[in-house]
Amino acid sequence: MLGAIYLERHNFEIRSTNAVDGGVFVISGGTSLHRTKILQDPEFLKGFTDERFFFGLCGPLGPDDDNFITRFEVTRGWKIKIQCSPASRIETTLGTYPKFIQQCLRWVRTTWRSNSCSLFTDRTVWISQLWCVYAVYITSFFNFALFNDALLGYLLWTSPYGSQEALLALLGWVFATKLVKLTPYFLRHPEDLRMLPGYFAFAYFHSFIKLYALLTFWNCHWGGRNLAAINAGKGLEEIEQPKSALKPQVKSPFKRREGGSRV
Repeated sequence: MLGAIYLERHNFEIRSTNAVDGGVFVISGGTSLHRTKILQDPEFLKGFTDERFFFGLCGPLGPDDDNFITRFEVTRGWKIKIQCSPASRIETTLGTYPKFIQQCLRWVRTTWRSNSCSLFTDRTVWISQLWCVYAVYITSFFNFALFNDALLGYLLWTSPYGSQEALLALLGWVFATKLVKLTPYFLRHPEDLRMLPGYFAFAYFHSFIKLYALLTFWNCHWGGRNLAAINAGKGLEEIEQPKSALKPQVKSPFKRREGGSRV
């Protein structure tokens, strides 16, 4: 469920920001179409195969491939359009523990590096994606749910307006806002509502993952993927043992991912 919700939140965010100012912080390389002219650009090929970070000391950034493609297209003035409908659904496998934790670390490290590049190196977003600059890029540096929510509760409790009723109202508001992006998922899978407390627990635990990723931002390891086995030509069935489907009543071992993008 956590992997499916991650994709749900991701789709919600890129659909929303793309509708506001055309901005997208990252598009999935596996669910997007790109013009041949972009992919054959010598500058693109050079950067894609040997991208460096932190004054050239960190890299090559293999795990940041999707982010590099997105930033390259934004800086070159290409327009990105997100499609999200039943007709554009793509099925994808979901990582399970411990692979999912490694995936989260890889994704968050990539976000730290890529958002920093967008704001301070490329800087195109300051002109073309003003809403995303505020709502996505800058916000990502400070969005630690566990610490932020705890601080909000503490400040309210110690203020002249602090009371048990006010604190309960704040808690209700905080948890309600966390459900906005998840509503479509739970409408499709209401049986998963019983696992909602587990999701909230993981959401707060993710603050530690994000902090650890910041402290190890130079790590370019492909967490969650066995590249040595892939490069050796092994098939997927040799790399991973078959895992049970997320939902036993569904025969397909895939989870539907609704959404795609094109440039």
